[in-house]
Amino acid sequence: MDVNVAIVANGNKSPQADMDCISACASALQDIVENGAIVLDNGMRILKEYQQYLIPAGQPGLGDAFMQWVWENQSVANRCERVVLTPIRDVEDEFLQFPNDPELRDFDRSDRHSR
Repeated sequence: MDVNVAIVANGNKSPQADMDCISACASALQDIVENGAIVLDNGMRILKEYQQYLIPAGQPGLGDAFMQWVWENQSVANRCERVVLTPIRDVEDEFLQFPNDPELRDFDRSDRHSR
């Protein structure tokens, strides 16, 4: 789950998001917590990015509560899948598992790595 979804679900940190967008993000997070699982990488890049933008204590917003859920479930096999990301060419945002494919040219490069 992209960290921006949790940031928007917090409501107050995304002035560009209207109430429908905030509600959709909150619903997406709630669905994961109730019915789904999260995918984290073996280098903790995703978790570190979550910690950079969300409050792991779970307060005050829904995105922060999601961060707390992720933290508590990161080692629970049916709630969290770990994937291997292999950096290539000593570049932080280049991974073997994310090929340099022309069809992905418009994909946000900042979502490939921790900020």
